[in-house]
Amino acid sequence: MPGRVDLPILARIFGPFIFIVGAPVALFVFLSNSYHLFTHWADEALMFDKSAFYLLGVGLGMAALAILTIQEGWFGRSLSKAQAGVLSRLILVSVALIPILPNLTHYAADRALKSNGYVVCESASHQWRFVRDIVYIKPSVVCSGSLRDRILGGGKK
Repeated sequence: MPGRVDLPILARIFGPFIFIVGAPVALFVFLSNSYHLFTHWADEALMFDKSAFYLLGVGLGMAALAILTIQEGWFGRSLSKAQAGVLSRLILVSVALIPILPNLTHYAADRALKSNGYVVCESASHQWRFVRDIVYIKPSVVCSGSLRDRILGGGKK
Protein backbone atom coordinates (compact mmCIF):
# COMPACT_ATOMS: atom_id res chain seq x y z
CA MET A 1 0.00 0.00 0.00
CA PRO A 2 1.54 3.38 -0.96
CA GLY A 3 2.53 5.70 1.88
CA ARG A 4 2.54 2.86 4.37
CA VAL A 5 5.46 2.44 6.76
CA ASP A 6 6.70 -1.10 7.32
CA LEU A 7 7.13 -2.01 10.96
CA PRO A 8 10.35 -3.56 12.20
CA ILE A 9 10.35 -7.37 12.11
CA LEU A 10 10.22 -7.67 15.92
CA ALA A 11 7.09 -5.50 16.08
CA ARG A 12 5.43 -7.56 13.34
CA ILE A 13 6.21 -10.81 15.15
CA PHE A 14 5.70 -9.91 18.81
CA GLY A 15 2.84 -7.41 18.40
CA PRO A 16 0.32 -10.03 17.27
CA PHE A 17 1.79 -12.55 19.73
CA ILE A 18 0.77 -10.33 22.66
CA PHE A 19 -2.84 -10.28 21.42
CA ILE A 20 -2.84 -14.00 20.54
CA VAL A 21 -1.78 -14.91 24.08
CA GLY A 22 -3.70 -12.16 25.90
CA ALA A 23 -7.13 -12.76 24.36
CA PRO A 24 -7.56 -16.40 25.44
CA VAL A 25 -6.08 -15.70 28.87
CA ALA A 26 -8.51 -12.81 29.48
CA LEU A 27 -11.47 -14.83 28.19
CA PHE A 28 -10.44 -17.86 30.27
CA VAL A 29 -10.25 -15.81 33.48
CA PHE A 30 -13.66 -14.28 32.73
CA LEU A 31 -15.25 -17.67 32.00
CA SER A 32 -13.56 -19.33 34.97
CA ASN A 33 -14.78 -16.70 37.42
CA SER A 34 -18.27 -16.72 35.90
CA TYR A 35 -18.40 -20.51 36.23
CA HIS A 36 -17.18 -20.29 39.83
CA LEU A 37 -19.86 -17.71 40.65
CA PHE A 38 -22.68 -19.78 39.14
CA THR A 39 -21.59 -23.11 40.61
CA HIS A 40 -21.26 -21.66 44.12
CA TRP A 41 -24.40 -19.51 43.94
CA ALA A 42 -26.23 -21.44 46.69
CA ASP A 43 -23.25 -21.80 49.06
CA GLU A 44 -23.29 -20.31 52.55
CA ALA A 45 -20.49 -17.94 51.51
CA LEU A 46 -19.46 -16.90 48.03
CA MET A 47 -17.18 -14.35 46.44
CA PHE A 48 -18.16 -12.08 43.57
CA ASP A 49 -15.03 -11.04 41.66
CA LYS A 50 -16.16 -7.85 39.98
CA SER A 51 -12.81 -7.32 38.28
CA ALA A 52 -13.12 -10.52 36.22
CA PHE A 53 -16.03 -9.02 34.33
CA TYR A 54 -13.76 -6.35 32.86
CA LEU A 55 -11.90 -9.11 31.08
CA LEU A 56 -14.71 -10.04 28.68
CA GLY A 57 -14.33 -6.70 26.90
CA VAL A 58 -10.55 -6.93 27.10
CA GLY A 59 -10.52 -10.45 25.65
CA LEU A 60 -12.86 -9.61 22.77
CA GLY A 61 -10.88 -6.48 21.94
CA MET A 62 -7.60 -8.37 22.01
CA ALA A 63 -9.05 -11.08 19.78
CA ALA A 64 -10.09 -8.46 17.22
CA LEU A 65 -6.66 -6.85 17.39
CA ALA A 66 -5.01 -10.26 17.00
CA ILE A 67 -6.94 -10.87 13.78
CA LEU A 68 -6.05 -7.41 12.52
CA THR A 69 -2.35 -7.60 13.35
CA ILE A 70 -1.96 -11.13 11.98
CA GLN A 71 -3.57 -10.31 8.67
CA GLU A 72 -1.80 -7.00 8.17
CA GLY A 73 1.46 -7.68 10.02
CA TRP A 74 2.17 -11.30 9.23
CA PHE A 75 0.42 -11.75 5.89
CA GLY A 76 0.82 -8.18 4.63
CA ARG A 77 -2.79 -8.00 3.40
CA SER A 78 -5.11 -5.10 4.12
CA LEU A 79 -8.53 -5.77 5.59
CA SER A 80 -11.51 -5.86 3.27
CA LYS A 81 -14.33 -3.39 3.94
CA ALA A 82 -16.47 -6.18 5.40
CA GLN A 83 -13.67 -7.37 7.69
CA ALA A 84 -12.89 -3.82 8.79
CA GLY A 85 -16.57 -3.22 9.55
CA VAL A 86 -16.93 -6.38 11.63
CA LEU A 87 -13.69 -5.80 13.54
CA SER A 88 -14.55 -2.14 14.14
CA ARG A 89 -17.91 -3.11 15.60
CA LEU A 90 -16.32 -5.83 17.73
CA ILE A 91 -13.75 -3.39 19.10
CA LEU A 92 -16.44 -0.79 19.85
CA VAL A 93 -18.57 -3.39 21.64
CA SER A 94 -15.57 -4.63 23.61
CA VAL A 95 -14.63 -1.10 24.67
CA ALA A 96 -18.25 -0.49 25.75
CA LEU A 97 -18.32 -3.76 27.71
CA ILE A 98 -15.28 -2.86 29.79
CA PRO A 99 -17.01 -0.23 31.98
CA ILE A 100 -20.60 -1.46 31.61
CA LEU A 101 -20.51 -5.23 32.24
CA PRO A 102 -18.78 -5.27 35.66
CA ASN A 103 -21.14 -2.65 37.07
CA LEU A 104 -24.23 -4.22 35.54
CA THR A 105 -23.38 -7.72 36.79
CA HIS A 106 -22.46 -6.41 40.23
CA TYR A 107 -25.78 -4.59 40.49
CA ALA A 108 -27.75 -7.66 39.34
CA ALA A 109 -25.82 -10.10 41.55
CA ASP A 110 -26.06 -7.79 44.56
CA ARG A 111 -29.84 -7.48 44.20
CA ALA A 112 -30.32 -11.21 43.65
CA LEU A 113 -28.07 -12.26 46.52
CA LYS A 114 -29.52 -9.74 48.97
CA SER A 115 -33.05 -10.81 48.05
CA ASN A 116 -31.99 -14.40 48.90
CA GLY A 117 -30.85 -13.35 52.35
CA TYR A 118 -27.13 -12.81 51.75
CA VAL A 119 -25.23 -9.90 53.30
CA VAL A 120 -21.87 -8.40 52.38
CA CYS A 121 -19.00 -9.40 54.66
CA GLU A 122 -16.91 -6.23 54.58
CA SER A 123 -13.99 -7.63 56.58
CA ALA A 124 -13.51 -10.45 54.04
CA SER A 125 -14.12 -8.30 50.96
CA HIS A 126 -11.15 -6.67 49.28
CA GLN A 127 -10.61 -3.79 46.85
CA TRP A 128 -7.53 -2.42 45.15
CA ARG A 129 -8.27 0.16 42.46
CA PHE A 130 -10.68 -1.61 40.08
CA VAL A 131 -9.95 -5.08 41.43
CA ARG A 132 -12.81 -5.84 43.80
CA ASP A 133 -13.73 -9.10 45.50
CA ILE A 134 -17.03 -8.93 47.37
CA VAL A 135 -17.80 -11.73 49.84
CA TYR A 136 -21.47 -12.49 50.41
CA ILE A 137 -22.54 -14.65 53.34
CA LYS A 138 -25.70 -16.06 54.81
CA PRO A 139 -26.54 -14.62 58.25
CA SER A 140 -25.62 -17.95 59.86
CA VAL A 141 -21.95 -17.58 58.78
CA VAL A 142 -19.55 -15.60 60.95
CA CYS A 143 -17.94 -12.73 59.04
CA SER A 144 -14.17 -12.68 59.43
CA GLY A 145 -11.13 -11.59 57.44
CA SER A 146 -10.02 -15.20 56.95
CA LEU A 147 -13.27 -16.11 55.19
CA ARG A 148 -11.96 -14.84 51.83
CA ASP A 149 -8.92 -17.13 52.07
CA ARG A 150 -11.11 -20.12 52.86
CA ILE A 151 -13.35 -19.35 49.84
CA LEU A 152 -10.34 -19.01 47.54
CA GLY A 153 -8.68 -22.10 48.97
CA GLY A 154 -11.84 -24.17 48.72
CA GLY A 155 -11.77 -24.91 52.43
CA LYS A 156 -14.75 -25.51 54.64
CA LYS A 157 -16.97 -22.49 54.76
